[in-house]
Amino acid sequence: MKLVSTKRTKKSSKRAGGSTAVQQPKSLSTRDTEKPTQKKKSEKIEALYAIIHGAAGSDEEEGGGKSPASALEKFPIQALWNDKMTDTHKTLAERYGDPFITKREGEVVDWDTHYWAARYALENLVMYIPVESQFYQYIDTDGTWCAMRHEDLLDDIARYLLKLSKMAKEPILMKKRGPGKLGEMIKCLKKMAKRFEAFPEQKQGVLHLADCMLHIDGSGVQKHLFSYTYFSRQKSTFSYDSTATCSRFLNELVLAAMDQQDAEMLQHFCGQFLLGRNLFQVFLVLSGAARSGKGTIVRIIQEIVGCSKIKELRTQHLAGRFELDDLSKATLLLGSDVSEDFLSNQGAAVIKKITGGDTVASEKKGGDKGYQKADHNVLIATNSKLLVKLQGDVSAWKRRMHIIEFARAHSGPPIVNFDKILIAEEASGILNWFITGAQKILALCQEGSDFPATTEQRARVEALLHASESIDYFVEKGLGLREDHDVTSDELFEGYELFCTNRGWKSESKGRFLRDLPLKIKRHYNLVRSHDIKRDGKPLRGYRRLALNPSTGASSGDLKNSGA
Repeated sequence: MKLVSTKRTKKSSKRAGGSTAVQQPKSLSTRDTEKPTQKKKSEKIEALYAIIHGAAGSDEEEGGGKSPASALEKFPIQALWNDKMTDTHKTLAERYGDPFITKREGEVVDWDTHYWAARYALENLVMYIPVESQFYQYIDTDGTWCAMRHEDLLDDIARYLLKLSKMAKEPILMKKRGPGKLGEMIKCLKKMAKRFEAFPEQKQGVLHLADCMLHIDGSGVQKHLFSYTYFSRQKSTFSYDSTATCSRFLNELVLAAMDQQDAEMLQHFCGQFLLGRNLFQVFLVLSGAARSGKGTIVRIIQEIVGCSKIKELRTQHLAGRFELDDLSKATLLLGSDVSEDFLSNQGAAVIKKITGGDTVASEKKGGDKGYQKADHNVLIATNSKLLVKLQGDVSAWKRRMHIIEFARAHSGPPIVNFDKILIAEEASGILNWFITGAQKILALCQEGSDFPATTEQRARVEALLHASESIDYFVEKGLGLREDHDVTSDELFEGYELFCTNRGWKSESKGRFLRDLPLKIKRHYNLVRSHDIKRDGKPLRGYRRLALNPSTGASSGDLKNSGA
């Protein structure tokens, strides 16, 4: 492309009929009157464009780095746009205009922000996520898409323009890199590199490890090279070693705290945590006394899964507007060392959504509102006996919750930083134990089986749910219809306290018990409260045709209620 002057040259002519005949200028292709300076400038523009086209210039820039042309060969254009471009410069120029602004004589006076913003995004694999108000760049050395801070993006663009300025020997790219021009570039990037679904659901059975992308199925594993097409934002810090073992982790920690059946359940959950998706819509509670190994196991899970994939679970804020703003960046939500009312908060019901594959709304302060399918894993660790705010949805909690009780407190002196010792000695072996759990999870999915749990493990969940609605359970199991009996409200509360004590439950206050009792008895036995139950000749509140189970505190003596 030659850029030359189009200034017309006037010639002498004869006057005819009082008019002046002006000779038309020759076409650009036939002109032979170019000034030497104009010709030099045109040749310079051609050479400059040849470098930008990737048709000229060295593949290696100063310092041994790769040129933009070779970068484009490494990262196909369709990485960010769906168009398949055979000539990158031509396509970008057609869409966004020429890269340089020139005078009519061909002198370069400025560079075009639209063209260079598009080219920068392509050559550096940069994209913008509106819902997060965040730029990301692909890092080929570890296969991750990393968030870019605003100041880092400005610096990277400035370095990019400096590099191209040296390659093309065109100082305008270097000179015009002020805040205003770079700000224009970022505005253009937000439009050109915008992607609404940049990070799709993690591919099932693919792990991003320190040295490879590991593909897992129910029968084996395969190692693959990193690629931007995985659109992975987090990776493990550990490498894959198929021969590594973890005898100390199993013998001194896991099996020292639980039996073999619970260890198998823990492995299933660890495998699902590693996969990054809640394939069975379940969550795990680690419950037990202090110094029983819970905290050590939780910290090891954090290390193997990756802290960047874990978000703190705060049930008191889950129903809030912005609490789920960065949910897409996490695969595991962790509630560590929580109090007994952790699942009784108003927001606790959201756990059923984020583990059940529901679509949830997320909103970032100053950003757009987005929606995503939530199939996140949840891990809760506590020294207390949790109570759940069931709100009548017992079956949903029963399907999702699983509990491992840590009943074996460590008897000897504590091993300081035991989690760090195990990670240092057996990280790859522990990773293999997690991978085996992931293979078991995927095999269960292929078979169409349910998440495995023994009768004893299911009984723990049922006991917790009964304790969470202890008044309902007492009305159902601790009372019964008796035609010739009556019972006062005070006697019912005494029986309720005994009922809870014998099961190791925390009873509700007397005020709440007496407030909730009439509706529950009405619903279960169709009886209404009487105000003239006689005791020592005094009328008291209570119920006719209702009696306490004689063995209220004995689980084997629960009354079979014909009138329930």
